[in-house]
Amino acid sequence: MSKMFTSLMRDSEGEKVTWAQEWEKATIAKNKLFAVVDGAPSVKLIVRKMLESELVQRRKKVDIDNVYINTGSLKADGKRRPSGTLSEVVLYCLDNNVQPSYVVGGDGIFYLADTFSDKFKVPEFSIHDVESLVLSLSGKLENKLQEELAGYWAAAANATAVESPLLTNTQIFHQAYASVLTAELSLSVMTG
Repeated sequence: MSKMFTSLMRDSEGEKVTWAQEWEKATIAKNKLFAVVDGAPSVKLIVRKMLESELVQRRKKVDIDNVYINTGSLKADGKRRPSGTLSEVVLYCLDNNVQPSYVVGGDGIFYLADTFSDKFKVPEFSIHDVESLVLSLSGKLENKLQEELAGYWAAAANATAVESPLLTNTQIFHQAYASVLTAELSLSVMTG
């Protein structure tokens, strides 16, 4: 027979439980906390949305994952001439606080990686557009991140239980965090 302990966990405080039962409840509490945090929009997702929106405003019809910034072999500053898909380059520049500076005539935008063939060149979209996009997005990023994250935490959570309707993501996070803390406390007391 398993040894019984008095639970200190939220929603089961004072109940007699086994260590295995308490561990299972602690795992569920941890998963709920992670689900709330994982539901928050990532910086990558926010930047992608910003990039797509900026392209629409500029009337540029470009698939951010299927056009490539290819850099030539000129010995210019490689950190300021990142290559890859448009989305990769923009994320790299914003993440590393880089304002790109491409070489006119040596770098370009293509439908294929590692090519400089004119037949694969993206029409009406240039390296100057990339530089301008990064500059514009870097100026808007801080406010947009704050706005998106504030919106997420203030928004109504997806109600999974009838007893907790109309709670915000912040309130659900606080409840989940409290459950994890009491689970850790309970397990710690059980293990001595």
